[in-house]
Parts: sequence; structure tokens; C-alpha cells
Amino acid sequence: MGYLLCFSAVVLWGLTQIPIKLAKTPGRVGVMISVPSALAALAVILAVQGKLVIPHASHRDWIFIALAGVTNFSLANFGYLEAVQRAGITVAAPISRLTPVIVVLAQAVITGTTLSPWLTTVATLIFIGGALCGRGARLVHPVEHHGNLHLGMVLAVFACLMWAGGYLALGQISSEVPRSLVTFYGLAFGAAAYWIIVMLAGRLEALKTVTPRDVALYAVHGVVSYTLAYWAMFEGIRILGVSEGTVIAESWPAAAVIVGVVVLHERMNAQKFVGAALMVASAAAVVLLS
Repeated sequence: MGYLLCFSAVVLWGLTQIPIKLAKTPGRVGVMISVPSALAALAVILAVQGKLVIPHASHRDWIFIALAGVTNFSLANFGYLEAVQRAGITVAAPISRLTPVIVVLAQAVITGTTLSPWLTTVATLIFIGGALCGRGARLVHPVEHHGNLHLGMVLAVFACLMWAGGYLALGQISSEVPRSLVTFYGLAFGAAAYWIIVMLAGRLEALKTVTPRDVALYAVHGVVSYTLAYWAMFEGIRILGVSEGTVIAESWPAAAVIVGVVVLHERMNAQKFVGAALMVASAAAVVLLS
């Protein structure tokens, strides 16, 4: 079941490329709509089920829920989107694919277990495949780069570390806490932190340029990505463990490439083909070798 959930997250993240690429508003602005939309949708679902209160959550659990939310939904998002703005997606995307490697190494240190050579190898192949997909990609919404390349690279590394930290924080939350509620409250903490960062950075003015059509597209993106995909991934990580769950989930750029070619009729080039094939094979290896 854990594998199915993580692969479901991969497919869902692949599908989110459709609203993103149909929208004319850059992602760094659209995410201001996506996260609140996801939070509202999940609130309705949980309210209907009567499950808005977390049972058996300790103070320690709340700390790690907040950490997972702020790092995953706020700091990583902001850092990555700023990195794309400053250095371009062909620089930011490959760097950000280091996340599974960092998670596998860090989890071994945290738990005091022997580092798994095969899982480390698979995580590295996921990174290489993701880097190739990123290098073969184009920026969906052309922007005027500002700042400098080095700052963009630093921000991409920062985003990568924040995603890794968020996944590791998930592993510290009690398995008794429902992951639907971890997702909801993580989103709540993340949304609050993101809006604070946006206001401090003076980015709110950009929302005035968003058309109703793009609001709808990014709302769909938020529900599919932040509500459904993250919910599936969080539950998958609870079942499989942080390292295996992250390695599988981080193969989502392969799904994005497939969706781009099949649904959006994008051109397939050699880099994207090899990268996607590597990621699919690596994710499959996690299942077969476990």
C-alpha cells in the first residue's frame, strides 16, 4: 500500500504540470493561490468527516508537524521559485533533485543504522535522472532573470535542504497521527509562513495581475498537488519509512515529462528521455529490491 501511495503522488505531481503550463501567471505568484486553495479544500473534506482534531498528538508531534509544514510548503517553495527566477530552471531543477540523496544519508545518521548501498545508489540515479530532465526542460513562463547565478544556485541548494528537512521531520511524527491531519496542519503552518515571507519580500503586488482563469488553474494545482499528492506521499512515508518513500516520490519529474509529451504535446529530447527512463527504473528498483 505504501508503494501505491507514493506512486500515486508521483502521478498526481505529473498531472499538476497541466494547470501550471496552461496558466500565464508565473509559479512564484501562482503558489500564493495554490496553497490556500489546498488548505481550504482539505478543511472541507476533514470537516465533513468530523476529523479536524488530531487525536494522540504530543507537543513533540506538533513541533515536527510545524517543521514539516514550514520547510516543505513555505521555505522550500519560496527558495526554489526564487532560484528559478534568478538562475533559470535548467540550473535550479537539477540542484533540487539532490533531495533524495540527502534524505537517505541523513536518515541513516539520525537512526544510527548502516547506510544502504543499494538505496544510496538508487537515490543517486534519481538525482541524475532528475538533473537530466531539468536540463532538458524549458521555463514555462519566461521571466527576466535578476540577481545573479550564484545566488540562484544558493537558493536552489537551500530549497533542496528544506525539502529534505521536511521529509525527515515527517519521520519523527507518531504513526498514530493521521497523515490527512498532518497534511492539513502542515499546510496551515506552511501557508502562514509563506504569506509572511511574501509580505516581507514585497511580492503581494504581483497578485493584482492574476486573471480569474489563472486563479482557477492554480486552485486546481493546489488541490491536486498540496492536498492529494502530499497526503498520499505523507501516508506512504509513514508506511515505508522516510528514505524509501522519498526516493520513490522524488521520481515525479519522470511523470511530468510523460504528461508534457502525451497531454501537452511537448517535444521529447534525448536528455529528458534518458532522465525519465532512469527515474522510472530507479523507482521500480526500490519496489523490486525491498
